Amino acid sequence: MLRRLYQNHPEKFETIAQAWLASGASSFSISEYGQELASWSRGRPALNEPKIKAPIRCLDLTVGELSVTGSRVRDPHIRNQLAAEAEFLAHVLMVEGELEAMTAELVSMQDQLLALYDIAIATRAQVNVVEIVKALTQAVARLLRVEGAFMMLAHPQHKLFVDQFPENRLPEASLKQVYRQVVEMKHYIISNGYDVHKPLPAGVQKIIACPLRIQGEICAVLGVYNKLDDDFISPDLKLVQIVAQQAEAHIENALLVEENLKQARLQAEMKLAHQVQAQLLPSVPPSVSGLDIYASSIPALEVGGDFFDFVAQPEKPFLFVLGDVSGKGMAAAMLMAVTRTVIRSSARLLPEPTPARLLGRICEDLYADMTDVGMFTTAFIGSYDVVLRRLVYAN
Repeated sequence: MLRRLYQNHPEKFETIAQAWLASGASSFSISEYGQELASWSRGRPALNEPKIKAPIRCLDLTVGELSVTGSRVRDPHIRNQLAAEAEFLAHVLMVEGELEAMTAELVSMQDQLLALYDIAIATRAQVNVVEIVKALTQAVARLLRVEGAFMMLAHPQHKLFVDQFPENRLPEASLKQVYRQVVEMKHYIISNGYDVHKPLPAGVQKIIACPLRIQGEICAVLGVYNKLDDDFISPDLKLVQIVAQQAEAHIENALLVEENLKQARLQAEMKLAHQVQAQLLPSVPPSVSGLDIYASSIPALEVGGDFFDFVAQPEKPFLFVLGDVSGKGMAAAMLMAVTRTVIRSSARLLPEPTPARLLGRICEDLYADMTDVGMFTTAFIGSYDVVLRRLVYAN
């Protein structure tokens, strides 16, 4: 740092040196870590000429020194003056260091803002999780000038998804190794390959990998590997972490959109199933002499297994059915439709469709299917003879 200060402001050091020479010093020099940076003299110094030195210290570290030779250096005022100038240079070095740190921080902040902007542009039109992952992987690869980038997502709503940019640069086994390591550590990884006790996966010399917490759980990892021009450093890690944080928000939003769409589709399907099931049940009971008929079904859910039906045929007794398929929901509704169809078909095909014969035929047709799915149907079938005014039933 002292060398850079001298290179940036040689005229200032020239002024200081000439002032010492004008005051009677034989020579003046400045060094950094024991290596002389520059020296000035009025000629060849005399042998055994007195010399004094003043260390330049920054944060308790001696980074260089000033030295003066001449007959007057034994004067305490001369020593104090040299020490004051060394202290002033140390202060200048501290200020320069702080300015450089501030500049680096501003550059880092600018890079981070550009990263956020690039990510926002890349993902603004995306609501699909897969497309968001691909856009983020490409964005972080471009930002950091690396050989490649990758993201692995293993969320319960999605099967394992691996994206690389460029595609298929690393074996998937290598990426899974990194994923497992990050999940086990619950922390980021940054390595430039110097730790022999922690070997990197095949094809990777340098790597940064950050965990993504989706809905509170680590279920994704974003990584970059093999920086093209240098080792990975702290600002690189910050950029990857910023991208990872943005990825968390985008993926969570996309998953929420997917879940809402799934629920909306399910509700639409259930509503349609409710309408279909309602149309399968008789909306108007038949007119049968001597009977007042009323029937209604209100399922506990959108659809269910409860059903009723009427079968009125010329020259045959009036048939009615009341039944219930075990369970609720779509499975019960599907078996209810099958049971109703079998009952209607059997009632029309049997020469004498008595309740007992109908139940026997239905059991023969449905027993195997019901057993396979672990469900059953209870049913009450009644037959009313209008002429004889007689009711026969079976269940």
